[in-house]
Amino acid sequence: MKLAQARIQFYEQKKVYLKKASQITQASQQAYNETKKIDQEIKTLQNSIKDTLGSIKDKESAEDAYTKILTEMNESLGQFNQKLQGVGQLLEGRIQLEKAQSQLDEAEAELNIQQSKLEVTENNAKLQLNSAKEQLDQAKAQIEQAESQLSQIPKGTLYSLTKSENVGIATYESYKQAIASIAQVFPLIFFLVAALVSLTTMTRMIEEQRGYCGTLRALGYSKKDIIMQYIVYAFLATFFACILGILVGNQAFPRIIYFLFTYLMYGINQSAVLVQKWSISLVTILISVGVTLLATLSVCLQELVSTPSVLMRPKAPKAGKRILMERIPFIWKRLNFNQKVTMRNLFRYKKRFWMSVIGIAGCTALIMLGFGVKNSCSEIIPSQYVEVYKYDALIKLNTNVEDTKKIENKIKRLEGIHNLTSAMRQNITVLGNSEDYYSTMIVYDNADEIKNFIHFKDYKTKKKIILNDEGVVISQKLAEKLNVKKGETLTFSLNNSKYTVKVADIVEHYVNHQVYMSKTFYENLTGMKSSASILYVDMNTKKSNINALKNYLDHHDIGSMERLTATLDEFQQRMSSLNIIVAILSGCAALLCFIVLYNLTNINIGERKGEIATIKVLGFRRKEYCDYIFRENIILSLIGASLGMFFGYFLHRFVVLTVEMDNMLFIRTMPLYIYLIAFGMTVGFTIIINLAMRHILDQVNMVESLKSIE
Repeated sequence: MKLAQARIQFYEQKKVYLKKASQITQASQQAYNETKKIDQEIKTLQNSIKDTLGSIKDKESAEDAYTKILTEMNESLGQFNQKLQGVGQLLEGRIQLEKAQSQLDEAEAELNIQQSKLEVTENNAKLQLNSAKEQLDQAKAQIEQAESQLSQIPKGTLYSLTKSENVGIATYESYKQAIASIAQVFPLIFFLVAALVSLTTMTRMIEEQRGYCGTLRALGYSKKDIIMQYIVYAFLATFFACILGILVGNQAFPRIIYFLFTYLMYGINQSAVLVQKWSISLVTILISVGVTLLATLSVCLQELVSTPSVLMRPKAPKAGKRILMERIPFIWKRLNFNQKVTMRNLFRYKKRFWMSVIGIAGCTALIMLGFGVKNSCSEIIPSQYVEVYKYDALIKLNTNVEDTKKIENKIKRLEGIHNLTSAMRQNITVLGNSEDYYSTMIVYDNADEIKNFIHFKDYKTKKKIILNDEGVVISQKLAEKLNVKKGETLTFSLNNSKYTVKVADIVEHYVNHQVYMSKTFYENLTGMKSSASILYVDMNTKKSNINALKNYLDHHDIGSMERLTATLDEFQQRMSSLNIIVAILSGCAALLCFIVLYNLTNINIGERKGEIATIKVLGFRRKEYCDYIFRENIILSLIGASLGMFFGYFLHRFVVLTVEMDNMLFIRTMPLYIYLIAFGMTVGFTIIINLAMRHILDQVNMVESLKSIE
């Protein structure tokens, strides 16, 4: 574009130059003619002067002649100068014209250079355009080829699923129900323990202030006034603590659970949107504050029944009674004096005994629940993918594969392949009484071969199941959902047809609903021929062997491979979130256990300062009087932990059955090490608290033994 504008400007300037050149040429011609005229006039003047000088005869006539000649010469010289000036101007114009001509020549040369460059650029652009056009033609050919291949793909089937039938929504709904069920159990345990702690704390506080209450009563204060001061104290202490707990609990725990649920389970990091319901917070406050106030009110009413004179005197020690163990001489006679005193003290203060036992049992049950839930979920992986599934890879065959046996023989020749067998896999709908269940139907070709890849064990006896052609084998979870037993029948839907079959056996299975049947049974039942759609492969899982099998499948358009270890890793990543959940549960249970034991131990020491001071006066050494008090804590912890393991078993089973998803079976038993961990942690906390409370016993003054009821 710029070159074209420059060319136009060049030709316009050249046109002006040619016009001026024509004018200057004409002027030059005129100057040339004038120059000739001047030459002629000079010659004429010279001749005239000669003639005039020749005709001079006298002096006067000579002077007149010279004067005339000079006058004519001056006139001629003036005309000559004017003509010379015109000729000079014409010569200057000629010089300028020659400069303009040189500039035009340079511009024309530059235009020619740019024109040459433009031609080279145009040639290169034409070459690139031709190359791009060839590539475009090749791409069009490839697109046409791909479209022809795409048109050969059979049309898919469109399935319409309701909200409840969507796998993602159904799974999310199952998790939501599981969390809701757990949320209904945990607060009950914590409220129970909180009530026990509140009851023991307020009981000790009011009993220590018996004299103060008696003095107020003697001064004329009513029972209502005395009760209200404790009610207000308990309300203020509980209300603000409850508000703080609601703020922390509503922000911390939901975010942790939501993070674990979204990120670790589904691999997304979505920000949490917390919905605060004031009704729930209000109920929490009412229950928490109400439990404490009721405990305070009951203790106050129990103490204020006495008269002011009785209240102003210290409470008499509880009378000793024979305990059940004394009636067993075989055990009682083998106890030393300190041990007998400990046993009597344990069963003499029954309220403290049951509070301690129930609180410790609740903590032990929570610890067992945390580890038990983790075990129940995480053990699904080895149970399903190590014990039940024995294959290493699953090949999904394409629909265009016809000769399965030929493919099997070729795959067997690949390096690292040990064995394989074929089967047909289809999705079916098992019809239930109130709900239908999506299941996977596996039609195996050979019963002896399929056992090498899947272990069929009875879900109760764990014995191997003998496969036959008399019915189907279903997974344990599906049998529980349908409420069917061995020998009964079930109905399933396949290709818009319903079939009723006999349940030959119920197999141990943990993930998804499965229905197994033989090829002969399937063909006799449906009247259709069974065609293999999957291959179970037993192979060496080296990376080179896996890549070789993948390349073979892709190159021959046979199908896709699904490695069992990849599925195993995915499940393990999801279940890793349970470690944090276990840490939260165990941490809360441990903190609760520590609070219960510390509070009860502190109350026990406070109530028995006189007794402790007395045994110090009697000469008990530090180890002896520490054992005298802390031996009771150890025994209470042992009893509470033992009872907690019993409760923990049923609590774990309840939670596991509640949180189980429709298509998954959790491990419902707990190994022995979980019982030992819960028991050991409870006893360990007790020992730590005993060691921490020793300095309080050391601070008890022996003067306390001089204080009597009088």
